[in-house]
Amino acid sequence: MYLFLILFFVSLLGIAFMIGRKILVLGGGIHHHHLREEDFLSEVLDVEKVKHTAVKNFRQFLHLTVWTTLRLYIISVHLIKKTWKEIVDKIKEKMNRHKKAEKEATTAEPSKYLNMISEYREKLRKMKHRIKQEEGIE
Repeated sequence: MYLFLILFFVSLLGIAFMIGRKILVLGGGIHHHHLREEDFLSEVLDVEKVKHTAVKNFRQFLHLTVWTTLRLYIISVHLIKKTWKEIVDKIKEKMNRHKKAEKEATTAEPSKYLNMISEYREKLRKMKHRIKQEEGIE
């Protein structure tokens, strides 16, 4: 906003300077040969004062820009850290849920059919082992 105000007043001064110059040169047919443009400019505007004000305003603008950039950087880094931690926590929570579900699935009692088949296979292994021992194959 300050930039727009500065530009507005600078353009307003430029327009006033151009109109004033035209009035002096063409106004009423009077020509002032003893007035030079440099003299007129120095009477209307103090060049050193304008330079000082411009440098002062530029420094303020630069200070404000650095301050705003630094503030935005700090806020964004804080926001990124905060959201990163939330995302990591959510991922860990989902992984823990998955692990708990796997544990519950493994600790759940298998069906009777699967139990019967596993017992049958174990009995077959024992019978094969006993037969091999009796025949002396092992």
